[in-house]
Amino acid sequence: MEESMRDGMLLDLNYSWDGCIEPIDDVQMCQALTTNEIRSDINSESNVKDPEVGMTFPSWDAVDSYYHAYGKQRGFGVIRAAVSYKQKGGTSTREKRAGIWRCDCWGKPDKRRVSKGKRVVVQSPIQRSPTNKTTSSKKCECPAMVYAKPNKCNEWELCTVVLEHKNHTPTPSKSRHIPKYRNEELNKSNVARNLFNANAAGVSIAKIHRTLVMERNGFENLGVSERDVRNVIDKKRRLKMEGGDANAMLEHFDKMVADNQNFYHRYRLDDDGNLKDVMCVDARCRAAYEEFGDVVSFDSTYLTNKSELPFTNFVGVNHHGQTILLGCALVSHEDVETFTWLFSTWMLCMNGKAPGGILTDQDAAMRKALSVVMPQSRHRWCIWHILKKFSEKLGMYSNYKDFKSELLHAIYDSFTEEEFEKNWTSVIMMYELQENQWLSGLFDEREMWVPAYMRHLFWAGMKTTQRSESIHSFFDGYVSKTTRLCEFPQQYSYAMEVRANEEKEADANCWKYTRTLLTAFPFEAQFRDVYTDAKFKEVQVQCSRVLYVTPLEKRVVGDNVVENLLEDIVYTRTKKKREEIATMKRRTYCVWFDIASHESGCECKHFECYGIMCRHLIKVYYMYNVEHVPSKFILRRWRKDIQRKHMVVKVAYHDLSKTAQVQRFDKLMVEFERVCLKASLLDVNIHTCMELIQLMDLRVEENNTKFYESARAGHPSSVTPESTSNGVAVTSASANRSLNYEVVPGGTPNPDQSTPCQGSTMRTQNETASTSKGTTSHSVGDPVLWRKKKGSKGGVRLQSAAEKAISKKKKKSSTNEQAEW
Repeated sequence: MEESMRDGMLLDLNYSWDGCIEPIDDVQMCQALTTNEIRSDINSESNVKDPEVGMTFPSWDAVDSYYHAYGKQRGFGVIRAAVSYKQKGGTSTREKRAGIWRCDCWGKPDKRRVSKGKRVVVQSPIQRSPTNKTTSSKKCECPAMVYAKPNKCNEWELCTVVLEHKNHTPTPSKSRHIPKYRNEELNKSNVARNLFNANAAGVSIAKIHRTLVMERNGFENLGVSERDVRNVIDKKRRLKMEGGDANAMLEHFDKMVADNQNFYHRYRLDDDGNLKDVMCVDARCRAAYEEFGDVVSFDSTYLTNKSELPFTNFVGVNHHGQTILLGCALVSHEDVETFTWLFSTWMLCMNGKAPGGILTDQDAAMRKALSVVMPQSRHRWCIWHILKKFSEKLGMYSNYKDFKSELLHAIYDSFTEEEFEKNWTSVIMMYELQENQWLSGLFDEREMWVPAYMRHLFWAGMKTTQRSESIHSFFDGYVSKTTRLCEFPQQYSYAMEVRANEEKEADANCWKYTRTLLTAFPFEAQFRDVYTDAKFKEVQVQCSRVLYVTPLEKRVVGDNVVENLLEDIVYTRTKKKREEIATMKRRTYCVWFDIASHESGCECKHFECYGIMCRHLIKVYYMYNVEHVPSKFILRRWRKDIQRKHMVVKVAYHDLSKTAQVQRFDKLMVEFERVCLKASLLDVNIHTCMELIQLMDLRVEENNTKFYESARAGHPSSVTPESTSNGVAVTSASANRSLNYEVVPGGTPNPDQSTPCQGSTMRTQNETASTSKGTTSHSVGDPVLWRKKKGSKGGVRLQSAAEKAISKKKKKSSTNEQAEW
């Protein structure tokens, strides 16, 4: 049966090609047959008959679709050469009365030129000077065409048909090189959707195209080139920023507000209405701040995006020791006024609750702004930013490597303030660095960054380099220097979704897996039952190091209070290894213990700084036979048996720009992929699935026809093709935007002012005035780029992203080729 079907297909192919192109050899015929067998069940265009005079069609669109399908089957492009319209009263109507379709190789190349951005036909050949370069053209006066017009029965009938092609030889395999047919394949298949998702996930366009080629088993089965993939992605990006890069970002924020009213964002405009600063905090971050807002790190050194806006972020630590985002912003300037606005707005978002400690870099503007907005918070400089400057500030010395290790020893291994000052001074004197102003400035501000001055305060381990590097990896792969404003909200959502999923997995693993005990201390088993696995490992480190703790002396200093002197080895952190290693040095620690109340304290301040019980306390409690951990040493922020608010907050980290139709399509594709996987196991399943698909196609077409007929009659169905709930929500969110209070351009908000935090934004007087005049949609200009010239105080204004897109569009404006009838 299969052989008879093949013979019939060969006869049909030979008959349809007779008189149109030259005969092909057996190899080409087998290739065409193989391709036809693969696509025959999924593409009805593979059996399009040759046009003949007298063929009728129900409409002009049917003729157009037929001849394009025929051209795709034969391997040539089709253009609408001419269309004529009926006239009434001397004026032309939109009712067509005739049309001509030709092969795209029709015409002479010298009779087409560009005039005022349009390709037009001229009667005389174009005169070329000897210096002009010759250009290639596909125009070769091919006569293939069809002419159709309505007959007496109001059906479109083919009146003239020319099948012969001249000066070129179309073959079916050439259709994959025609741009129109390649675009049709992108629109019909799921290719475009997959490449959009892959590109949003950070996959390069070249890798996306190679993946598509592998899925189709070679280039010959894929009608999409790498350039097509790039053009489709660029087109989608241009559509996003059609109304301006900043407006696209703010519209996405409005959709996030509609999805969750606790999403918070504010922005400022300059006097010209251009975006100046913007800050956003989602509902999950706001809830997480209630649990983990005791210590916050603020970083503005990560990157600067394509709009020249530095990306800043507020970071905390959760109960697993993971980095969590507590807010982010794009700022135009790194000065006192901008940071004051940013910190005040962030505090307003967090209901006026200031963190106990905040880490930043050495920026003087930040320090001044924090002293005004958060005077009660302990400000600290991040060691990672300081050590990163060592090579820049001190690399010119010949003995740089020698004294650098000595300085690091003084910084990390000094236990008390006096010990640090002694070690630092000795290194400076030994290597004669007294004249270095940068080192002198660091020593004067030692209380801002040296660990010896911070041991009595809780920092959740955020003083180490690991925390700063972790936030840098937080957005790696999602936000880069080339990220546009319109792309930032979606990339932000992707990064947040990944981090939220990691936290959920860590929560699940804490209850699923149980870590074995290292020692017989009763405290270790109790901490395993209540702490997360990440923090329990830190407890185990302290339990394992009790082995090196030796009691030296006991001294009674009061009623029931005993001082215990313990000897312990010194641990240091090497440059290559992140973990601490033991040294041969010894140090004596004093631990006081109340025999009656079981209260205690250690001068190493490990519990006060890290929130983890130190090995010295564990040793003392074991010496006095205390079996239960005092409640003060079990911190809530490290417990795993607590239901936290931010884990149950509804936040949809998905593409809010997807319409209801796209969401329904994605839902169907999941089910179809599952069925296709099962059906591909046997050949007999293909016939069954194709019958059911044809039946589904008829039923779906019937439902769509009923709906549109009822809509035309003025009685729309209750089920609409596009859900309007999102549109209403966005409209209301946009309307609420105009009700917010006014601020002076460049001014700072008043934290005491009673303004709703949910979904609120900040505008300047310029934009508020335009809204009060009846403008319903907001219009925000893109950030103005100012690039400072070397040796000059001022700057040069650059074009914004929207201005660049508009100017580029004007240069490349062109229309399709069409001549008057």
